Amino acid sequence: ITNSGSGTTVNTYVGDDGDITFSSSISLINSASGTTGQIFLANTANSLVTVAGNTIAANSGASGTKRIYLGNAGDATFSGDLTITNSANGITAQTLLADDATSTVSIVGNTIATNSGAGTTKRIYLGNAGPATFGGNVTLSNSNSATTGELYLGNGVASIISVTGNTLLTNDGVGTTRRSWLGNGGDVSFGGTLSITNNSEATNSEVYLQDDATSVNTYAGDITLESTSANCDGVYFGNSTGSGTLAATRTISIGGGGFLADFLTLRNFTQVGATAQTLQPTGPTTYMTIYDCNWGGDISFSSAQILTRGTTYSGTASLTKTGATDNNSPGGNTF
Repeated sequence: ITNSGSGTTVNTYVGDDGDITFSSSISLINSASGTTGQIFLANTANSLVTVAGNTIAANSGASGTKRIYLGNAGDATFSGDLTITNSANGITAQTLLADDATSTVSIVGNTIATNSGAGTTKRIYLGNAGPATFGGNVTLSNSNSATTGELYLGNGVASIISVTGNTLLTNDGVGTTRRSWLGNGGDVSFGGTLSITNNSEATNSEVYLQDDATSVNTYAGDITLESTSANCDGVYFGNSTGSGTLAATRTISIGGGGFLADFLTLRNFTQVGATAQTLQPTGPTTYMTIYDCNWGGDISFSSAQILTRGTTYSGTASLTKTGATDNNSPGGNTF
């Protein structure tokens, strides 16, 4: 299904006000050359679209604004794999899954979402306002040359996300803004491992998890963090007072590539059980902030700069500062 042509607005509707079932794979290609080109799949609350095979959704082209809605107000079930490519080079390109709170989207297979291309603004929303379930692995890439490139998993308060498989996020590229959210206002449940690599050197180059106060994340697998750029802003858990829980026997650690970014923030983060945890960012100026957390096991934390506040350390705690200048922790910790 190709949305092409020119003009002010060029739209294609796949399931506007009724149910559609595709017995095999489908491709949605949005390449209109007009001012605005849009594809709406499951457009209204009365529509249900079911795809038995794999699905490809791609924004492409070099002009105008491109949008693809995968569940605008209606529901969608993708029984195979879902591949999203947001590679248009025009002013704006967006792909929005479960765009409205009335929309529920289910992906049975694996999901690959790539936010690439140039232009002004490139965004992918996986669960913009409604809930979504991902039955397989989820691979996310926010690597583009646009002025602003953003990727959201669980954006709105009602966007409740469940991932059964492993999740891999890469945040990369330069420009003004290169940001990713895993739980912005919504809750995300990670059933497998979570691997985050943030190498972006954009002016604003953050990865946020369990960000807003309404966001509650659960991590059933190990978490691995990497950053190979000292010009990167880093990774933030609970930056705007959201909360998260790491399951018993699981760990959060630095990957083999090290962690050179400016900031590693852990706030409202609870570890269940007594598994030992080691976090040692390798950056020469990295600030490691540990606020209002609860660590059930022994911990060994080391960073150039380190601050802790309101945190409970149930086991043996080793906190090592390796950089110059003073660090004054606010206190309220329990050892």
